[in-house]
This record gives sequence, C-alpha cells and structure tokens, in this order.
Amino acid sequence: MRRVFLRFFLDRKAAYAENEAMSESQATNIFGGALVALGLHAGCLSAADCQRTDASCDPLAVYFLYYEPFVTAPCQGAGAALESYFTFIAGGSNNSNDYALCAASDGGLLFAGTTNTNLASLFGKAPAYGFGGSSEILIAKLDSAGDLDWYGYLGAAGAQSVRVVTETSDGAFVIAGTSDTAINNLRGKGPLYSYQGSGDWFISRIDARGELQWFSFFGDAANTDAPLGIDATMDGGAVIVGTLRDGAPAFAGLTPVHPPSGAGVLDVFAVKIDAAGQIAWHTFLGVAAANEVAQAVARTADGGYVIGASSDVDIPSIDGKTPLNPILVGGASAALALKLTASGALQWYTFLGGAGDELWRSVTAMDNGDAVFAGLAQVDIPSVQGQAPINASTATEDFLAARYDPNGALRWYTFLGGGGFDDASAVVQTRDGGVVVGGSAGANIPGLSGKTPNNPYAASTDAMLAQLDGFGRLQWYTFAGGAGAAAAGRLVASRNGGFWFLGYSNSNIPVLHGKSPLIPYTGITDMLLLKFKADGVL
Repeated sequence: MRRVFLRFFLDRKAAYAENEAMSESQATNIFGGALVALGLHAGCLSAADCQRTDASCDPLAVYFLYYEPFVTAPCQGAGAALESYFTFIAGGSNNSNDYALCAASDGGLLFAGTTNTNLASLFGKAPAYGFGGSSEILIAKLDSAGDLDWYGYLGAAGAQSVRVVTETSDGAFVIAGTSDTAINNLRGKGPLYSYQGSGDWFISRIDARGELQWFSFFGDAANTDAPLGIDATMDGGAVIVGTLRDGAPAFAGLTPVHPPSGAGVLDVFAVKIDAAGQIAWHTFLGVAAANEVAQAVARTADGGYVIGASSDVDIPSIDGKTPLNPILVGGASAALALKLTASGALQWYTFLGGAGDELWRSVTAMDNGDAVFAGLAQVDIPSVQGQAPINASTATEDFLAARYDPNGALRWYTFLGGGGFDDASAVVQTRDGGVVVGGSAGANIPGLSGKTPNNPYAASTDAMLAQLDGFGRLQWYTFAGGAGAAAAGRLVASRNGGFWFLGYSNSNIPVLHGKSPLIPYTGITDMLLLKFKADGVL
C-alpha cells in the first residue's frame, strides 16, 4: 500500500511541475509538505544547514523512505542546487601556479592543489588515498551534481607540487607537477622514467576513481624543471609543455623532432606521451644563448597543438620558417605563439610585444580552429601589423589577450587592467564563441570599457574574471577577494555554462556577493574554489 501511495505522489509531482512550469525541486517542496504532514518523512538537513537541499531532503526518494538511517545523511558538497558558490579548502601554497583543475566528461570536476596539510576529512568524507609526505598534491573529484565523489593525496617523501591536469580521451586523468625527491615506489608501482635530480617533472596517470595507473619523472641532473601546460590527445595520452634543459638524460636514445638550440639554455619544449606513459615524440624550439619558455598548450581542431610561450630575443628562423610577426627590436621579452602538427613538426610561429615584457600564460583552442592566448604585458603596444588594440593599455602591467586564425594571422588583441599589476593566468572558451579570461588584479578597476564590476574589488590582490566576445569586446568583469591576496590559478567551463575558478587566498573572505563560504577559511593560505554563473555573478 505504501509503495502504491508513493507512486501516486511521484506521478502527481511530475505532472504538477510540468503543468505549472516549475522545477522538480519546487514541486518537491510543495508535495513534500503533504508527505511530511502525513508522517512519511523522518526529517532531513535543509538548505539553511548547508546552503543547498541535500538529496536526502526529497521526501519522494524511495531509497531514503525505505532506509531510514540515510534520511538524515549529511550534506557533502555544493550540489546541483547551487549554480554558484565559493569555498575554502585548508592548506595550500601562496604560488598561483600550484593549482590545477579540469572539467570531467561525466559533468564533474577534478581539481588539485599543492598542500602541506593532511585533511582528515573533506565534506564529511575520509581520503581515499592518504597523506604521506611534507608537501603533496591534494586531488578531489566532484560528481555531475557538484558533490564530492572522492579525494586523496599523491606523493611521498620530500615535496611534490601540481602544475596542470587534463582528462584523457578514455576518462582517466594525467597530472603533471614537480618533485624535489626521487620516489622509487608509489602505491606499489615504480617510475617509468627515473628521477634525475635537482627537481624533475612528476607525471602520473590516475583512473576515474583516483587509482594510480603509472607515474614517471622527466628531467636532468643539474637543473630544476617544471611542466607548465597540458592537453589531452586522441589516443588517451597527453601533450605537455614546460621548462626542460636541453641535456635531459631521460630522453637518451630518442631523437627530438627538432634538436635543442644549445647547452644551458631553455627552449620551448613539448613532449607527447601515450596512454601508457611512453614518449611518442619530443621537440625543442628556440635559439642559442637565450631563453624561450613554454607556458601553455591546447590541441586544435586539426589534431595539432598551439603553444603559448615567451622569448628573450628574436628567433629569425626555425626549420626554414620565419616569424609571421617579428619581435620588436629593443623589447625585453615578447609573447611567442607557435603551432605544431600532430607529430610535433613546426607549422608557424609569431611574436606579439612592445618595449617591455610580454608573455603568454594560457591558450584555448576555439571550435572554428582559431586560438586565443592570454597573459600579461608590462607596457603599451600601440599597434601590431597596423592593428590597434580593442581596449587600450593602462601603461602598467595589464591582462593581454589575442586571437589568431588557424594560419597564425592576428585577428585582434586587447588589454584589460587598471593602475596596479594585473596578470592573466587562464583563458577558456564560452558557449557563444567568446572567452573568459581569469587572473589577478593588483588594484581596483572601478570602470572598464564603460562597464562596472559585477562584484567589487576588495583589497591587496583580488582574483579577476572578464568575458570577451568573439571580437575581443568586453562583456563583463568581476572580482573575488578579501583583505589579503586572493590570487588566480586555473579556470574551466562548467556544464551549465558557468565557470570554475581555482586559486588561493591568504586571508578570510566572509562574504562574496551575499554568499558565505561552504567551508570557512582555516589557515595562513587556503585553496579557494569558486563557481561562477555564466554571466560572471557568483
């Protein structure tokens, strides 16, 4: 009888929601009141308890009606009921590079941060993989509803830090960071490539549940090396770019697509690994007696890769190719964009810069084959090949963004900033063909392109997001911060059209846009995770 009665209420709730053009959760509240009045619900945690309605609060859920111990199960995470929120996670680094996140194909999110704190629980769950060293990589997976699926640690003795992460084409995750110590055994596995010394790349692949599949080191014995950009490949592997000195013995016996430019300098470096962690190809791109640093990579629609980098000096030619736009004579460092084929061969490269320092920190491949780069510029660049910027420079350090077509021709470039030092660290495509650029702002920007911020500037250094349309025109911008520094890290699009933003804060933020944090601030430096709506409102 109880089951028949329940089925009747389930059918009536769905019909009512459809007829009244309301959501299932609204209908649940109405019909749930009737069930509570009839004594069919034993109580639950409400939205007031955890800023959302937990699944156990639905009195029409058969599972919870028939298994009373779970009726009052605690809320554990953000949940689908919250389009936007922010939360602190104890422990972290005050380096905005020490954080990474990627959207998962199941609609969830994987995020990681460098931490020296052992969290005994997170959103009421214990870690699936325990803390084992002084500084490790904290990894957390949210499911499609926004609830915590699992979390755990990756690392051993010494210090390990995270830089970038991507989901592979077969649903696993490749995490790239650094280690200052050799690890001979991690969860019962040995490294594919051995540790060389002085700080190496620390690369690992985990499955969807966080189980380690393999780990590896890339580096040389004399220098500190770091991966700075990553993207997935079609075969379950990944392409990773970053800093690696030319003499790395981990690549002994392998012939690079393009050789290093000289001893002791940094070249743009890219390596392709397959799903098993084996090197498919690697390449160096640069010029002798100077440093070129690769910061970001994205796979393009044709299967190739665009790389965002910087160079100290002009590169007059590589493999017989000349830059589409040359470096400015007298400039200190220029932003360098490159395009590689699927096999690592150079297709084109080009510079964008002025009399100061410019560099690309992030790149996103657009659906039409274009690429949008984001980074910083220290001085004005009044024109590039006859084009003026969409939004003018402030003559201090500003966000710099530029869009190139598939052949490397500049479509537009623009500045975003105020009177402080502003630095863009992330860029992601939006559903309408534009981009959102994320970074850090060093001072208030009360107005920009005739617009005011969705959330006002707080103090010190704030995280900053700005949306540009497909032509580089500002649509909105917003700040997130407190009394101290709230620096930007990484940015990805969420399934509902909004954006996840991960970085750190070294001070409390009690309220943002009228919201309190899901987990309060706890330490000197905490991880800061924010979910914004599509219009940039928290």
